[in-house]
Amino acid sequence: MIPNLVSVIIPNYNYAEYLRESIDSVLNQDYQEIEVIVVDDGSTDESLEILRSYGSQIKVIEIANSGAPTARNFGLMIAQGGYIAYLGATLWFFTTAAYRN
Repeated sequence: MIPNLVSVIIPNYNYAEYLRESIDSVLNQDYQEIEVIVVDDGSTDESLEILRSYGSQIKVIEIANSGAPTARNFGLMIAQGGYIAYLGATLWFFTTAAYRN
C-alpha cells in the first residue's frame, strides 16, 4: 500500500461513448498521486481500443462479463493506494475531487 496514493477504480461494460471523458477527468486532477484502474467487464464495443490508447497512464484489467461488483473487486485486488475511489464509466470527477475527498 502507498499511503498518499488514490486508487480510482472504474468498472466498464460497453461504455466506449463515455469512457474517455471519465478517464480524462481522473488524469486531469489537481492532485497527482493517482492510479487509474479500469476493469473491462467483457465489453463488445470499442472500449478496449480506447483503454489501450492510454498506454501506461492507466492499468487495464480484462475479465469475462461478470457484473460491476465483480469488476470493482478485481480492481480493488490490484489497487495500491491508501485511498480507494470508485467511478462509474459514465461519470467524471471535477478537477479537485481527489484532493478534497
